[in-house]
Amino acid sequence: MEKIEYINIDEIIVKDNVRKDYGDLTELTESIKQYGVRKPLELNSMKELVDGFRRLKAAKIAGLKSVPFFFNDNTIENVIEQILSGTLSKNINPVEEGNAFVKYMADEKIQVKEMAKKISKSEGYVQKRIEIATLPKEIKDELIAGRIEIGHALLLKKMPDKDAKNYLKEILRDKMSVQDARDHAQYIGRLTDAKFDKTMCKGCRFNGSEQSELFETGKVLNGICLNKGCYVRKMQEYVKKLKVEYKDVIFKGENEYSRPKGYEKDYDSRITKKYADECRKTRTNYLVIINDKGELDEYFKLPVQKVSEQPEKVQKQVREKKLESKVEDFKTAWLIRKCQETIKPGTKEAKALALLEMDSSNDVKKTFELSEKEIDKKIATQAISALMGMGMKDLLIATSMNGVDIKTQFQITEEFLNLYTKDQLFNLMEELKITGGLEKGETKESLIKFILTNNLKGKVPKILI
Repeated sequence: MEKIEYINIDEIIVKDNVRKDYGDLTELTESIKQYGVRKPLELNSMKELVDGFRRLKAAKIAGLKSVPFFFNDNTIENVIEQILSGTLSKNINPVEEGNAFVKYMADEKIQVKEMAKKISKSEGYVQKRIEIATLPKEIKDELIAGRIEIGHALLLKKMPDKDAKNYLKEILRDKMSVQDARDHAQYIGRLTDAKFDKTMCKGCRFNGSEQSELFETGKVLNGICLNKGCYVRKMQEYVKKLKVEYKDVIFKGENEYSRPKGYEKDYDSRITKKYADECRKTRTNYLVIINDKGELDEYFKLPVQKVSEQPEKVQKQVREKKLESKVEDFKTAWLIRKCQETIKPGTKEAKALALLEMDSSNDVKKTFELSEKEIDKKIATQAISALMGMGMKDLLIATSMNGVDIKTQFQITEEFLNLYTKDQLFNLMEELKITGGLEKGETKESLIKFILTNNLKGKVPKILI
């Protein structure tokens, strides 16, 4: 086994560090006090620190006088070394990466292509980090704190700063995933659906179709406008212009659900194409409703045909159809009213109807023939489906009302521990105050087995609470 060399902390020269945010060093300091610095620091031949800034800082806090180290005499530049080390170990956040790229490229007067080649990353990777570095401070702070992901940050970068800050609040409030945020962004404005002239939208940096790749997967925001103010303004101008054009035939109902009485849309068989075209041309027997998206609903007054002009057989069929329709409506209303009067809460029949409401694909007759126990079981199954569709906030409330408390009922298992990396397992052990019984060269699997041999009753990691 290679002998580990130690160096006096005072001999180490600390210059610029790519990493600016050292984060909370409490756990690392406690780990170093108990186990020492497990990973040697990297120095160059001038004893300048290349990698291990957090470990050195925590070691000083822990009171160590010397730390393990190794020399790296390669000619690679310190800044590039730090970027590579931090990127591969994920010890620096995307904001620090972006800041480092911007500074290095400015100092060396190089472009994205050369930067990407130096750190063996794609040009897209470098470009995205640079974009993140230029985000408003509020967004960068949330990314560093881990409350949003890189995908969120890149999506927000595509918006004007004011819109981005407002949308950030929505993402945090509703705990949107990156995909949820991307899907929800479509409601800002879909250019593919917009009726206004989109000539000026071509080449606009807020046009999703003009964007560079949004995610590492290569997805783009095709057809989506991310400048809410501009989109709304253009839409309002278009609707205003449309209302002037159709001012003589606009129907003004009492509410958004109103429709002209005695009028039908052109898919009614009585509205022939010839009749509809004539109505549009002359603007007679013709009314329109214009919504805030500039969509036009056309209504045509039904052509008048005197009953006396119809054959007797046809007249009779029309009267019979009208009667059947009226009786059908009456029968429906009567049956529902009588059920309202007779159905009792908590009965099998009430539960059967509730089950049918939950899943309309169920067979009505077979549902009512089920025993009450079978109905209750199916309702419970539907209840689980309801839980699966909830966000974390509502899920915590719903499960709590059902007597579920993660603080008192959670038990650490092998499945849970497998979510952690080896280093994270050491940190978890410190948090849970699990000590002793460890040897050098522990694997992740042996660490998990060791943790499970301890008394874990009542121990719930902070990350779960």
